[in-house]
Amino acid sequence: MSFALDRQRFIIMGIVSQTSVIFGDSLVDVGNNFYIKTFATPLFPNGIDFGNGYRVPSGRYSNARLVPDIIGQELGLKIFPPPYLAPTTVGDVLLNGVNYASSGSGILKATGESFGDRISLENQISYFEKTRKDITSNIGIQAAKKLLREAIYVLIIGTNDIRDNSNVVDSGAVLDTIISSLRSQLTVKSSFSILYKLGARKLVVGNCAPYGCIPYTRDEYGVKDGCVSAANQRAQRFEDAENACCSVVGAHGGIIPCSTISQVCSDRTKKVFWDPFHLTESAYLITAKHLLDGDLNYTSPMNFRQLLKDPLACLAGSVICNNSGIIF
Repeated sequence: MSFALDRQRFIIMGIVSQTSVIFGDSLVDVGNNFYIKTFATPLFPNGIDFGNGYRVPSGRYSNARLVPDIIGQELGLKIFPPPYLAPTTVGDVLLNGVNYASSGSGILKATGESFGDRISLENQISYFEKTRKDITSNIGIQAAKKLLREAIYVLIIGTNDIRDNSNVVDSGAVLDTIISSLRSQLTVKSSFSILYKLGARKLVVGNCAPYGCIPYTRDEYGVKDGCVSAANQRAQRFEDAENACCSVVGAHGGIIPCSTISQVCSDRTKKVFWDPFHLTESAYLITAKHLLDGDLNYTSPMNFRQLLKDPLACLAGSVICNNSGIIF
């Protein structure tokens, strides 16, 4: 069977949408943690609005879709990239994209140890390298190179690294040192350069969310009011931008993760936060919109649609020139 017939391509508004390869933590994990021994497993009522059926979790830490799900559907994709560890993620399934993200994971291998098993970024990239070999065996070297060159690579990770170090940070200078080290791990020394060597050319990298705004941090440090101003502005369309929808205890529902003992708010569309750490689909919809069509206030140096339209873009100041990418 020819590669041209095997590969699914969807044309929306003149844009050809590609295979998605996703790395990261619980913000983009779609079920890998179901296959490892970990406390970081999104049990029901996570996925309550996803549509998998009554009391069936989606593998996602939210009530429904995550940002990559929303963007993929907006661009015409019919299938969400499946979790790498799922036994069905083999053969031709790999051609539609794969999700390697693991809840609790970080840039550093030690991040998330308290959760038990998790797939560090280094191991996620190692799994991708294996996938690359499997795809090459399936469709041939040249077709595989083309597929991987045109794919979109999404990397959302780092918040857990900051969380794990938050208790030892006693000054802004120490925090700057930690962040500088994490940035170094991501760029020239490791992840970006490895992905580039493996064929990645279009990379979308998520910045860390305002950590001081989430219900977990508010409850941990007893914060009643106040947040990053930009985050407050984006949250104004919601009735509640402070409290978790799926909660057990805590002034903001930020003490215990969403689980089978949690109470769930009746109208998820009015809440920003789904649980102590993650957002509702309604909030993710806004994020996805800005990624797709936003200006430089939200993505730099281009938005998602512009990245798809201009596959030959070379970013001034990027880690590796002749490479396209977005940082948001």
